[in-house]
Amino acid sequence: MQLLVYISPLNPLARDLLTAVGPIGTFVHSSHFTSLESLAGHLRLPPGGQSICILAPSNIRELKALINLGHLMRDLRIVLVLPDESTRMTREGHLLRPRFISHGKYGLAHVAAVVSRMAHRHMAKSVHPVIPRHTGLNIQP
Repeated sequence: MQLLVYISPLNPLARDLLTAVGPIGTFVHSSHFTSLESLAGHLRLPPGGQSICILAPSNIRELKALINLGHLMRDLRIVLVLPDESTRMTREGHLLRPRFISHGKYGLAHVAAVVSRMAHRHMAKSVHPVIPRHTGLNIQP
């Protein structure tokens, strides 16, 4: 499991968001990107399993650039932190098909809680093997 975090250096929430999701990075591999070019370069690498991607653009221009990278993020679980609640920003943000959308003015504790839950659910699935239900057949190990 990977945690990918894109936060624009222009985003005033950058430090708060990194602080909020920092503890999650202790039990999953995490990468932090501050430029769209570095994020795009990482996304072009072969996938290393399931990934959660937190995207925090600072304006509509950066959001549109992220949308242009959407084909590279099809298999990612996206959490989107938008800088404002404008209808245009929210409408454009939905084009990324995020699992969760938040706005910076509501604080970031709920974003950290959602990402933590997503990571824990993935870890629980990968740590515990699936045991088939009894189907009436005698299955020997």
